[in-house]
Amino acid sequence: MLASQTAFSSIEGVKKIEDRGEIRVAVNSNDFYPFHYKKRNGEMDGIDIKIAQNIAKELNVKLFLIEAGQKPDSVIELVSTNDADIGISYLSITIERSKKVYFTTPYLINRYAILLDNSQDGAFATEMNPAKMISLGSNIALGVVEGTSYVENVRTLFPKAKIVEFKNWNEAIRAISKKRIFGYIDDEFSLKQMLFSKPELLINYSAVPLENTRDSIAIAVSPQNSDLIQWLNIYLNERMVFLKNEDHDEINEYLRISKWIPGQKIKSNPEFGNSSLFSDRTEREEKEESNIKENLVLIMVSAFTILSIIVLFIITPKKDKKEYKHFTLT
Repeated sequence: MLASQTAFSSIEGVKKIEDRGEIRVAVNSNDFYPFHYKKRNGEMDGIDIKIAQNIAKELNVKLFLIEAGQKPDSVIELVSTNDADIGISYLSITIERSKKVYFTTPYLINRYAILLDNSQDGAFATEMNPAKMISLGSNIALGVVEGTSYVENVRTLFPKAKIVEFKNWNEAIRAISKKRIFGYIDDEFSLKQMLFSKPELLINYSAVPLENTRDSIAIAVSPQNSDLIQWLNIYLNERMVFLKNEDHDEINEYLRISKWIPGQKIKSNPEFGNSSLFSDRTEREEKEESNIKENLVLIMVSAFTILSIIVLFIITPKKDKKEYKHFTLT
């Protein structure tokens, strides 16, 4: 229990939850590994879910998870109408959202990144200056996923750019390949996760961080329970410091995102217990998946080799039949 809990138990907002015996937490129903996702048995898991579980444990109440829907702002709507006490689903702080709900201290500081076609200038840069991007042309088109915080924040960051909204990042990637947009903007972690989960994309695309940008991830709190923010901020400061490293050294170590491939177990943290986020997967399943991936790579290499031989055979000039016959008789 937090040392400060007794001091805040008499505060109305915290006492209301304690008296009720449960804390209502809104979460997005979309899977966003490793922050929130459903395991094979249907149970929700992930970093955000474990934060919610620990909050309930510290308050000595039950956790009641409410699936808010697939759109990011569906969590904000539930919290703003007090149908949930808090919302936690990798939520970015924005000006518009702050008009509807309160936000805690960020538990993760991320930054923006842009997904570029490898033929674009700057595709292999370690960082890209947003101002330099604008200098490429005032009519530059940038893609974002509709309904996310990036719609608002990218418009603020690039006021002269044309912002194109897509239903998902697959549509945005197709738009990049067809030169409809210059690049797709998301947070650095999401783009890294996307590229590492689909390594075939690395052939054609690169994720370049945007320097001097900030994407603050925090817990949304009902406007009817502002008292709860004080307690949550103390909880975050005392229990979640390891997620607040701007350089991402600690979170990268925790998630192993720089080396992560689907199926690889993730290092657990004592704060969240001893089980891996892939604890429902057996070693046999992981080995089988790894073997499948290796076989797929071998098949692709073999197919490419065979195709190359066929193309070489087709384009190689054939000798005249008569000339060949004359040669054999000589």
